[in-house]
Amino acid sequence: MNTGMHDACNLAWKLALVVRGAAPEKVLDSYSSERSPIAAEVLKVTGRVTDMAMLGNKLAQEVRNHMAHLMLGLTPVRNLAANLVSETTLGYAHSPLNAGHGDPAPGTRAPIRSGEVPVGAGSAPRFAVFADADGMPHGFLEKYASVAETKLRAPFAEGGLWIVRPDGYVGLAAKRDVWDAVANYFEQMVVEGRAKQI
Repeated sequence: MNTGMHDACNLAWKLALVVRGAAPEKVLDSYSSERSPIAAEVLKVTGRVTDMAMLGNKLAQEVRNHMAHLMLGLTPVRNLAANLVSETTLGYAHSPLNAGHGDPAPGTRAPIRSGEVPVGAGSAPRFAVFADADGMPHGFLEKYASVAETKLRAPFAEGGLWIVRPDGYVGLAAKRDVWDAVANYFEQMVVEGRAKQI
């Protein structure tokens, strides 16, 4: 179920931008490269769990039950299991939509800050830029209003700049005031001619 919800979320924002004519169809190509490896891993893990659940040997069943009881009594193991099932710690390290380097890194889930509206919330999917305004050209974000929020959000760390995708994953990480990198990223995300002229 969680895999299906993540699949739907991943595809929904891309489809919405393409159907609205804001993003090129090539954005849809990233769906398979991002989600297929995760689906393969889920199937592999599910197969192992099924094999363990279907043990026919009584001694093997007792050992399994005893070990599961011991292991699931440990908080780190419970947290790992919860993260595995919820898929909140999975990312897209090799996504074609990733650019740059930083922490949080492209392809990882962006931190969710208390009191902040989640990226992508609202009637249309939007990217968000987390950065200080140092060196940002006048009217820069308005140029990409078809795919991005027009107001900056506070950076995750001093000296950095991030673009967060509508599904909450980091798309770009760079040093502060590297606005060319932001422009290049958004130029790949908008249909030619949809970016407004400054």
